[in-house]
Amino acid sequence: MADVDWRQIPPLASLRAFEAASRLGGFSAAARTLNVTPAAIIQQVRALEAHLDVSLVQRDGKSIVLTAAGTQLATHLQNGFGAIADGIAELRETEAARGLRVATTNFIVDALILPEIGAYWARHPGAEVAFMPGQCCQTVTPAFFNEHRADIVVMTGDKDWPGVISEPLLSCPVHVVGTPDLCRRAAKDLHAVPWIWTEEDRHMAGVMAQIGVCLERLTLVDLGSQRLEMSAVRAGAGLTLCAEVVARADLEAGTLEKMDIPIEIVTHYRIATLPGPRRRAVCNFIDWIHELAQSYQAKSPIQHNRDDVVLWQ
Repeated sequence: MADVDWRQIPPLASLRAFEAASRLGGFSAAARTLNVTPAAIIQQVRALEAHLDVSLVQRDGKSIVLTAAGTQLATHLQNGFGAIADGIAELRETEAARGLRVATTNFIVDALILPEIGAYWARHPGAEVAFMPGQCCQTVTPAFFNEHRADIVVMTGDKDWPGVISEPLLSCPVHVVGTPDLCRRAAKDLHAVPWIWTEEDRHMAGVMAQIGVCLERLTLVDLGSQRLEMSAVRAGAGLTLCAEVVARADLEAGTLEKMDIPIEIVTHYRIATLPGPRRRAVCNFIDWIHELAQSYQAKSPIQHNRDDVVLWQ
């Protein structure tokens, strides 16, 4: 297709008015279709004729008759506008059918989303949602969205991210957790039991120091992947430091306990999308996950005031 010289194209309003009048056989019918007055249609058609310096229509009572030039132009406009309408309809169908891609962390998928995903599908039958866990970063940017082809990002963060639309989702306290037996053994000396630790946990070294734990004195169990940490903690392989939401189900069930160690730290989670219009599927998921977060927050209000440290999980 050759490049379009838009300087040679008449105004779209006049082309629409003429196409409607030619297809429907009159100015009044075109006016009803375009929700304007017949006088406005006549004015647009006359302006088009002046722009092209050619007669396009002739009046025949209440109807119109196209000239040879008008017939030629009407055929091209109907084909062109028809192709545009088909393309827009195809795009809308494609977007409506496209599944939702949510980039987040392993922990938030396991702890907050998956336990309740059945309720989301019950509310939105047939909705396709694909999760991409493990995508952890401190700053979410448009490049992150594009790299992972994500529609929504749920990540830890306490401030707005540049270039994206983000909003707070959830804030929760941080605890040292482990099996009841391991917590009893560690009650007198936190160095007397193993701790689950991977290279991805290096950001927590300062927090460990704040609670009086020296990494050099610990027996560290490195599983090679943060994804495996909570399974190892449930198996009694060691203690860990985590956001309360991560261990919520185990704490409620009694399979894990939180140690009585005051930690004035809050983990913040945010939800983000790219700027611009949001698909209905995106809006539905965001509304739903906000409901989950509000329900959790009501059960687990933060009891302290400091929030100067954020754990990236």
